[in-house]
Amino acid sequence: MGTIKKFDKYIKEEVDSWDDMIDDIPDFDEESEKPKKRPAPRKKQTRVETLKKRQDRVNSFVTKKKPKVKIPTEETTEETTEEISDDTKPKKKKLVRSEEGNIKLRYAAKFRKILKILQTRKDSKKISDKFIDDFRKLDCDISFFNLVEDNSEQLSYLPRNRIMGIKRVKNKKGRMVLKSYDNNQRQQMRIGRIINRLWPNEFTAREVELFVNEFKGEHDMITGNINIQLVQGDDIYKWYQGKMYAGGGSLGQSCMKNMGKAQAAMYTENPNQIRMAIYTRAGKLEARAIVWTTDRGIFMDRIYYTKDHLTNAFRRYAERNGWMYKNQEPEPERLTVRLEHRVRLNNPYLDTFAVTNNGTRAEAFGGRGRGGFHH
Repeated sequence: MGTIKKFDKYIKEEVDSWDDMIDDIPDFDEESEKPKKRPAPRKKQTRVETLKKRQDRVNSFVTKKKPKVKIPTEETTEETTEEISDDTKPKKKKLVRSEEGNIKLRYAAKFRKILKILQTRKDSKKISDKFIDDFRKLDCDISFFNLVEDNSEQLSYLPRNRIMGIKRVKNKKGRMVLKSYDNNQRQQMRIGRIINRLWPNEFTAREVELFVNEFKGEHDMITGNINIQLVQGDDIYKWYQGKMYAGGGSLGQSCMKNMGKAQAAMYTENPNQIRMAIYTRAGKLEARAIVWTTDRGIFMDRIYYTKDHLTNAFRRYAERNGWMYKNQEPEPERLTVRLEHRVRLNNPYLDTFAVTNNGTRAEAFGGRGRGGFHH
């Protein structure tokens, strides 16, 4: 019984202490001590929003000035200044873009040189004049034309969307110019398609064809792709043999192909008066023409060829050497060739000349032989 009394006394003392602790707690005031609300959960940002905030933070630390670029709004080629930064000097450049976003017609010096020559030719004058007149004036989506050294049928160019990435370099005069004609961004296109793209429906198919043939002949002469040689004596007989022909064109249709040695004697025995201009490729004959030494100068006879543009190349070769040639305007009135060795009865057929004076002379009247023969 004594143990129970002790336990009751302990419980009573603990309860009294708890009552004292409760009395020490201040009363709760509902108006002044309202419970605070729990903050709302943070909204999760998307990837785009995160990148945008990061970029804004980076931009806030940028202190350099942004480049100021003056955009051309007029069709002009006047010089303007482009301010890059405070540390660099103003640079000068020529405008090449029009307000429509196109570029002006431009081409390299080699192409311009050919155009100047073709302006003097009847068959190519019309299109050549158009190229020259519209230089730096015509709005187009392709420009900066140049020759393709190993291909006379095509021109290289830059399309509009590749010009803006071209670097500027110093030229020989120290001026900053676009590296337009020497870069790996260039493309190629046939010259006939280029003409129709620049001036649609302005030229007939025949006019374009004549221009292209003239251009290809001049191109091959300037770039050295056609190397015309002069042969004489037995070499003339050699290159008249059909096994040496490349075939095709008027050359393949020549009736004097496989000419015999007896017929070739007129050519082989008079090397000082008769030679032959030839153009070969890969050991095969592509074009030929007999070259006569006359009393009025050197005359190139009819040209036999495998491709049309070779005719123009041979004519340009004759002009550069100061020769006369067949179908030249105006044609020579009369030509005479005095042969060192008498011609036999079985002489080869001739295009322009006729053998006279008992086989010791060949004559041509008004650029045409009296017999009307052909090679």
